[in-house]
Amino acid sequence: MMTLEEIQSQVREHARATNITITSGDLLSIVNFTLRGMASLVPWSDLTATDNTMITTSGKRQYDWLKNDINFLDVTYIGIQDEDELNRFKRVVPVRTEADWEEFGELPDDLPRVYRLYGDPLTLSDGEVKIEFRPGPAHESKTIRRTGVREPDDLDANSETPFRLKFYDDIFALLISAIILAQRAQQPRAQQLASLAINRIRDNTGKEITVREIQDTLLIRADQ
Repeated sequence: MMTLEEIQSQVREHARATNITITSGDLLSIVNFTLRGMASLVPWSDLTATDNTMITTSGKRQYDWLKNDINFLDVTYIGIQDEDELNRFKRVVPVRTEADWEEFGELPDDLPRVYRLYGDPLTLSDGEVKIEFRPGPAHESKTIRRTGVREPDDLDANSETPFRLKFYDDIFALLISAIILAQRAQQPRAQQLASLAINRIRDNTGKEITVREIQDTLLIRADQ
């Protein structure tokens, strides 16, 4: 976990410019844009959250998607307590096809097996986004568990990053630097830093991130 000023020191070194200030103004906006983009690339353990506030109503299929204090960038798990299995959580998966959706819709109330989201949880308010389960839940007051990558809080001049490992902060600094340099038309160095970040993500998390994914997520373009 580093302060934003510590990240700034790394960015200045990567960008080879001592006059970069990321703790205020337009560059602070870039910092927070980069943090959200980085969060969407990999399910970082420091940004993983679980919510247990949603509860089933017997026979009710559709529920409000509650944000509470967690705004999920990506949902990696939804489970519902199974009364027949001592209330152990059983995974509910996103429906794959319309045919499957219709087929599960014909089943009597039971433990839900598939779900579908209506609306975008990232842009709409509570009550505007719905989640529907099929078949509908047969039992009352069972916990619906949601786990995923939460949207990180915006940083300011006095903030610390959400990452416990400084290795992740190093990746964060590399990506901020790459975006700033890309905007300043210093593409070769921007691409070099983005590639270095990709390698560090792969080495530490095991996930392969392509240059194209970085470009699409963080708007680092070779043709800018």
